[in-house]
Amino acid sequence: MGFRYTLSAFILLNISSLAVAQVNFAGPLKGALNLSGAYGEIRTDHLHTGIDYRTGGKIGLKVYAIDKGYISRIKFSPNGYGKAVYITHPNGTTSVYAHLDMLAEPFASFVKDYQYSKQSFAVDMALRPKDLPVAHGQLIAWSGNSGSSGGPHLHFEIRNTKTQHTLNPNFYGFLATDNLKPEIRTIAIYRADSTTLINGKAQNIIRNVKLPLRPAADTIRVSGSVGFGIEAYDWLTPQSTRTGIYSAMYTLNADTVFRFKADSLSFSQGRYVNSLTDYGLRQQTGKRVVKLFIEPNNKLMGYYVSPKTQQGYLAILPDSIYNIKLIAADATGLFAAIDLVIKGEKQAKGPFVPATAPANHHFIAFNKSFSVTTNSVSIHIPKDAFYTNTYFSYSIAESSEKEAIGPTYIIGSPNIPLHKPYSLELSLKDSKGINLKKVCIARVDKDGKQKYMGGIYQNGYVKTTLRTFGAFTIATDTIPPVVVPLKRTVNGKTTLRFRVYDNFSDIAKVNGYINGTWALFEYDPKNELVLYELDKERVTPEGVHHIKLIAEDGLGNISTFESTFSF
Repeated sequence: MGFRYTLSAFILLNISSLAVAQVNFAGPLKGALNLSGAYGEIRTDHLHTGIDYRTGGKIGLKVYAIDKGYISRIKFSPNGYGKAVYITHPNGTTSVYAHLDMLAEPFASFVKDYQYSKQSFAVDMALRPKDLPVAHGQLIAWSGNSGSSGGPHLHFEIRNTKTQHTLNPNFYGFLATDNLKPEIRTIAIYRADSTTLINGKAQNIIRNVKLPLRPAADTIRVSGSVGFGIEAYDWLTPQSTRTGIYSAMYTLNADTVFRFKADSLSFSQGRYVNSLTDYGLRQQTGKRVVKLFIEPNNKLMGYYVSPKTQQGYLAILPDSIYNIKLIAADATGLFAAIDLVIKGEKQAKGPFVPATAPANHHFIAFNKSFSVTTNSVSIHIPKDAFYTNTYFSYSIAESSEKEAIGPTYIIGSPNIPLHKPYSLELSLKDSKGINLKKVCIARVDKDGKQKYMGGIYQNGYVKTTLRTFGAFTIATDTIPPVVVPLKRTVNGKTTLRFRVYDNFSDIAKVNGYINGTWALFEYDPKNELVLYELDKERVTPEGVHHIKLIAEDGLGNISTFESTFSF
């Protein structure tokens, strides 16, 4: 297969349609701002809606409001964004600061009072303009590692206040210094349907790109229609971490015919990333190939498609030559490109035999629902759950586990993405000796390990909703969580620490009490930690105090730890 790698660098005028907005935003952190995550890069089940600033591997950097306005929302959660602040600005934008460690005053006391009034660490507060006004450059918080953060950093967003769509911060004065071009790691050529042949074969081409490349004289022979794809990454400096690209596109004879670029993203569309990318290939190899064509149920914003194509697929005519350039670009306009030459071929002689459904598979049109019920399993997949027409199958395999409650059910292929959840009901035929309040559905991995997927027992079935296919079985959990007291820390403040974890159905709820009164205990699930900082306004340091910590898992198993302590 012939292709060559273009290493030129210039500004592609048609890559970005956004001019830099005329704003006077300050930086959310002081000093040099180095990125560890780019806007729009591919994440699990979503595109990254902000930029991630490095904080030197530590928590506690001061975080500042980028402009005047008011704090319109504060959300604290053990997962997701963790501790997050939203500031609405007069110019129609909202800035978001996430994975924070703690808030500055008066915001911290404001939130704590609300948490105590709700008796909950997790809160989501909608605020009025008069509640918490902020000035341009005002200290609002310290950076942290809260929520689902994978390490200390500041996640930062700019949003359109009215729509809550995120906006690419690169075009609002937060363009990081970038001296390096993106790098294309993989190219892909996809058959549009079962009639297409590529180099005489009925299979897609997935090729790693190895540097340096030399121009090759051969061409790619195609009969039918094809689509393209690229896997590409960007580095800002030689010392920076790998980030995602801003734009992926291809040209035909120097004309742009398809482009995806991350100017703005909607949270409601985030899961379409599983159609933007080759989901199956990522599941199998980890490659993040962006498809340069649009599947029929992909409604992601950010595409440009020329009428010269069929939603990005290119019809190749016999005896015609097509000069294709696959391009990956960053937000500064630096780019890398690969040139392809495609020659059209005639279809092979003889009648074409259309592809048929594999044995024991059901054909499901993406815009149709599908249901099947047997005496052991019931499956309902709603319409628009798939991104394109799909073949679906299910089967039953006997479990190899001696203590298994029932068989393992193979539902669909884990390489097929789902946009909407489907319902799964597994029959529990023999419930003798089983606590039906403690049963659930579990995913079974290739090593036989089970993962809790929720579910309840009703009328002889264990029922749940899922967003992935795979192997599932009925499981039970009667073991309560484990609570282990740890050494308290004294670092300017006294903190009681506990390790809290569950062997299967995860921690669903944690509540703590000091001297019989609810107290603000913070749960950090990724580190299996529960923390309580001495609050001298609510607990006097003198004397002996009684503590009770209650942890409950997803199936209602409860552990209670009680002890006394003094500060």
